[in-house]
Amino acid sequence: MCSRRRDAFTLIELLVVIAIIAILAAILFPVFARARENARKSTCQSNLKQLGNANMMYAQDYDERTLPYSSLPSGGGERWFILVQPYLKNSDVLKCPSQRITTGQPTSYGLNRATGSLGEGGTPGVSLATIQNPSETLAFLDTRAHDNEAEGFATFYAPPAGNPTWGTYGCLSDRHSDGLNCAFYDGHVKWFKRDALWAKPEWFDFN
Repeated sequence: MCSRRRDAFTLIELLVVIAIIAILAAILFPVFARARENARKSTCQSNLKQLGNANMMYAQDYDERTLPYSSLPSGGGERWFILVQPYLKNSDVLKCPSQRITTGQPTSYGLNRATGSLGEGGTPGVSLATIQNPSETLAFLDTRAHDNEAEGFATFYAPPAGNPTWGTYGCLSDRHSDGLNCAFYDGHVKWFKRDALWAKPEWFDFN
């Protein structure tokens, strides 16, 4: 006697298949999410590398002095993210792909506030000759998205004692796997945990 050919899944078999798919999805989705974030982290590091290079090109045009955070000592005038744009391929370099940028927020990075401001009574950037340890001196890093005024001119500065938020202005953003990308004056870019930077206040000083 010929047996009847079975063409359909039983309910139990269907449930087993669904369960296997759900397990695979639970395993693979975090892997894909990490891969996507790693790609964004890499793009962010490339952005910071380009900002570092642009800063050096700016210095070549301005008596070996780095970008100031503002073009006037009062904090008025053009901000560094405007001054740097002629040295960038496009303004997208100013935006980290892991951070949502809204209208009026031109950058998601911060410039070391120790650069000072430009003009009478202000500091026209920092002389490259005064940066004694460029491989251990921060130039740019991941910060909150900035607008022109409320976020402190898109800058950061050395952490005050006992204040892990680093004050109102230029708060750091550890948006890449609980860490942040940092560009140094020798041109290298590296990822750090916030606590690692917190333990290195000398990295924020030019002397």
